[in-house]
Amino acid sequence: MTKGQDNSIWTELWESIKFCKESKSGKYSLDTYLDIVSEYTDRQIKLAEDEGLIYLGGECQITNLGEKATYNFEITMFFEDCSGAKILKEAKRKLPKDRFVSETNSKIGEKIKFDIQRPK
Repeated sequence: MTKGQDNSIWTELWESIKFCKESKSGKYSLDTYLDIVSEYTDRQIKLAEDEGLIYLGGECQITNLGEKATYNFEITMFFEDCSGAKILKEAKRKLPKDRFVSETNSKIGEKIKFDIQRPK
């Protein structure tokens, strides 16, 4: 094992310990919070389809507000009614950065986007 590999193992171990500690204190990982967002969007799509709307697509955008201590989550979903009229449904939420594990900042960068798929 080279010195670089040895340092990498210790760094990875330290990051794992830090993640466990932050998670136990109630902080979200980005993946965990995106699972929550996914459950929300799935429910909204199913409710809209129950009302006769057709889901066309959507996206979730997460913006790192830089020096501000918050992340901005924006959900945009597009639907069509039986007459062909387009309907936009949006949800926005600002969450404090201290509710997330420390690695979240590097994962988001300045901004990150995800497509919202229709639930199966």
